[in-house]
Amino acid sequence: MPHEVRIVAEGLSFPEGPYQHPDGFLLVQQPRSHRIVLIGPNGEVETWVETPNAGTGGIALNQAGYAFATGGNGTNQILRITPERKVEPFVTDYEGRAFLGPNDLAMHQSGHIFFSDPG
Repeated sequence: MPHEVRIVAEGLSFPEGPYQHPDGFLLVQQPRSHRIVLIGPNGEVETWVETPNAGTGGIALNQAGYAFATGGNGTNQILRITPERKVEPFVTDYEGRAFLGPNDLAMHQSGHIFFSDPG
């Protein structure tokens, strides 16, 4: 059974952790350029949010409109992005031990966040 494969955007640098937004666009992390980009239905690419000093690798959205992203590359935390696109630390450690490099992230329908920390 053949499947269609197509390019949705070009010119991205190290795309990571795509997330299909409920409004129909795609969010893609650009960890090397410290930003998350929005890819529109016609392939247009724009910066959705800057993530200074935090190359992200996974993203998910909760029902209240907050996005959560892993912040590796030195910050080693989970970031929260408000509906107004303000980036803020959400979780920085577990029982006093700093994360070593949070990477992939998923959100359960209950709102619980699951992520990997390969360190």
